[in-house]
Amino acid sequence: MTEVLFYLWFRVLGKTHPLVRFYSVVVIAWLGVKINVINQFFPTMGRLPWKMDMAVGALVFMIAGYYVHRSGILYKMVRYYLYAMPLLVGLNWYFGPILGGYVNLCDCVYSPAPLYYTASFLGIFAVCLTAVILRHWRFWQFCGHYSLPLFASQTIFIYLVIETIYHFTGVWQDPVTSNKMALLIAVIAFALMLLMIWPYHVWKTRRAK
Repeated sequence: MTEVLFYLWFRVLGKTHPLVRFYSVVVIAWLGVKINVINQFFPTMGRLPWKMDMAVGALVFMIAGYYVHRSGILYKMVRYYLYAMPLLVGLNWYFGPILGGYVNLCDCVYSPAPLYYTASFLGIFAVCLTAVILRHWRFWQFCGHYSLPLFASQTIFIYLVIETIYHFTGVWQDPVTSNKMALLIAVIAFALMLLMIWPYHVWKTRRAK
C-alpha cells in the first residue's frame, strides 16, 4: 500500500516546486500520526483495511528514501562516519526511547510527531550509513538478501525466546521495554532466524553449482 501511495504521490507531485513537495510531505507526516482518529470509525476491523493507515506513515520514509538515494548523500557522508555515528545514535536514543517512549509503525502507535520523525530519521540514517560502509561484507549481504523472511518471522522467534525463558524461569519478559533483557531477546531471536535460513542458503548455493 505504501508503494501504491508513493506512485500516486510521485505522479501528481513529483515534478512540482520543491516547496510544494515539502509541504505535502509535512501534511502526510501529520496525517500519519493522527490517523488513529479515523480508525475509531471502523468498528469491525478497528482500523482502515489493508493497513492503509500504516502506509500513510510509511509513505514519509519512502519519499525521503527516494530523494536520499537520488542525492547520493549517504556515500558523501562515509568520510565523516566516525564523527557522525555517535551523534546519530545518541540523538536517536534521546529523542526516541528517552523522550518519546514506545512506538510501533505497524500498529500506528506513535509518540508526538516531532519526536517520532526526528528519532526515526536519525536511526534510519545511522543504519543506512552503516550499510554503505559494510556493503561489501558478506554477512551484511546475506542479511539483506534474506531480509523478507527475516522480517516476516521476527515476531514468531521473539516470542519463542520469551516463552522459553518463561518456561524455565516463570518470569515473563516484555519485548518492548528499553532494557538490556529486551536487547538480549532480540539478539537471540535474530541468531535463531539466521540459523533457520542457513540450511536453505547452503542448499540453494550447492544447487546453483
